[in-house]
Amino acid sequence: MTKGYPFQDVAPNWPSAIFSFPAPVKVLDIFVFDYDLVISFTADGILWVDNIIVPANSFYSMDFECISFRVRNRVPGEVAFYQIIGYV
Repeated sequence: MTKGYPFQDVAPNWPSAIFSFPAPVKVLDIFVFDYDLVISFTADGILWVDNIIVPANSFYSMDFECISFRVRNRVPGEVAFYQIIGYV
């Protein structure tokens, strides 16, 4: 069975602290519930994928290796509630 590591929070108006998974994950499920979210990922802790905008009320599933991510609101003051689950 696949192990999942969930993160759930509201995004800040500036890039968040870096959230790290306990182990590298290969699949990410991203849920955004109310406002647009900006997210970036790293597979090695050094190089970051360019910012990806995830629209409000959407779900994305991405297949790639990741160890950490950071998020922010696309528009300051429009606080995005999100859930990200990484699967090993």
